[in-house]
Amino acid sequence: METAKKQRTTRINPRWCSPNDANKDYKVMELLRPAVLGCCDSLGVHWSGAWSHSVRPGSRPEASHGWRVHRHIHRGTPESHLCPHAACQEQLATLSHVMLSCPVSQAVWHWFAATWTAVTQQPAPALHADLLLADDRRGPWQPAAGLDSLWQRLRLLVITQLWDAYCRARSRPEQPTQPAHIAARVISAARIQMRRDWLLVGSDIRLRAGVLSHWLGGRQPTMTAEAFQSRWCHEEVLCSRPAEVTEPPHMHWTAAHPVPLPR
Repeated sequence: METAKKQRTTRINPRWCSPNDANKDYKVMELLRPAVLGCCDSLGVHWSGAWSHSVRPGSRPEASHGWRVHRHIHRGTPESHLCPHAACQEQLATLSHVMLSCPVSQAVWHWFAATWTAVTQQPAPALHADLLLADDRRGPWQPAAGLDSLWQRLRLLVITQLWDAYCRARSRPEQPTQPAHIAARVISAARIQMRRDWLLVGSDIRLRAGVLSHWLGGRQPTMTAEAFQSRWCHEEVLCSRPAEVTEPPHMHWTAAHPVPLPR
């Protein structure tokens, strides 16, 4: 027990880092120490082995977590910093490239802009990093009055799915990622969010949580039908409210409507 306790409290030694990290700030390594130790426990290896231990990702949850920490601590080869999408010609996987300038991302953003125009009858937003990634609206384009909530949700859904597609392409390079796949996941995630929001209209989820109601603090987990209408049902292009609260919302957003998936 004493030996195990001593091993758990041992500081990460810089000697176990990559030789290229000699001039780096090792405070970062200390911040990662709890995660490394937890992974070592689940993998059955000493903490020093985390720097060289190799497991196949996805083999089991513990191994997958250890592999992720291992990959994030170790800086890979120069090839690992390239965009994994087949459409790219060995471009560096910078944040701007992954989210905007990659051909896959560009096709998704153009589809998003066309969808926004079809839903709102508003000019398409400028496809710039300041607006799409940072939501900097000091430029001439602004979402129309009452559409800020819809803008934020759709924009963040696209960003989330672009990053998910990038991570998936890195871990599964044998499975090519198409813009249509990403756009379809955006639609699916939006439809799930619409259904979840509609549940807040028909009932108070606190009454079905199975715990004392005063345990559930924070904002009110309810939504009015008018708030749902304002958030998702603009011109009833994406969805519309049902006649009864007990019925699910009517989904109109599909792979073909209002804008076909990108190719």
